[in-house]
Amino acid sequence: MFNADKQIDICRNPADCWFGRYPTLSQVDMIYGLDTAEMWLTAQLNNLMEYCGCKVKLNELQLDELSAIIYSSFGYLRISEIMYFFWNFKAGKFEKFYGAMDPIKIMESLEAFVDNMRAPAYDVEERRIQKEYEDSCRSFSITEKEYLEGKGVSCTESMLDKIGKIEPTKSHKTYEDNNKEVLDSALALVNNRYGYTIEILSIFCKAWEKAHGITPAEYVRIHGK
Repeated sequence: MFNADKQIDICRNPADCWFGRYPTLSQVDMIYGLDTAEMWLTAQLNNLMEYCGCKVKLNELQLDELSAIIYSSFGYLRISEIMYFFWNFKAGKFEKFYGAMDPIKIMESLEAFVDNMRAPAYDVEERRIQKEYEDSCRSFSITEKEYLEGKGVSCTESMLDKIGKIEPTKSHKTYEDNNKEVLDSALALVNNRYGYTIEILSIFCKAWEKAHGITPAEYVRIHGK
């Protein structure tokens, strides 16, 4: 599945390369056995040499050492990210070879890849997740005004000021318990309806629990019958 000839298919979607469900180099060794990631890297490097038409190729010892250095320095990268690096290297976005593959240029290019492409992508994703978290907090909460309007009681701003310090009452909880939208939102999280990653799903579940004083799973257990 992760052979070098799959770069075209995998790298068509940069976001999936950054955040898709691919194992890191370190995880590859944990899953498939020691040195598997380094052997995989060697295959990727051989593919790059062939693509660049290097007349002078690295020997087996040099390839093994370069693979080990990449693994040691960038073991946290997903294999999809490594493939995306080689894809961009082939596109001429990093250092170039002149007749022979230069291991130093590979390492310098990987550093540039992490700093200039990966880091900005993760910054954008972090801001997106933060915005979703903030939006989820707003969508899962109910203001005093919304509560009173739900009870058919009109109120003024001065009235809201007065009740702002009142603790939530049992009737407030009853109103919320009967809210089908609340149950639906809990079910969406419990069933991971939208296919969130584990990290994002955890953030949303914590936001939901903070808003309702109960976990989504427990809410569904009690009110989902």
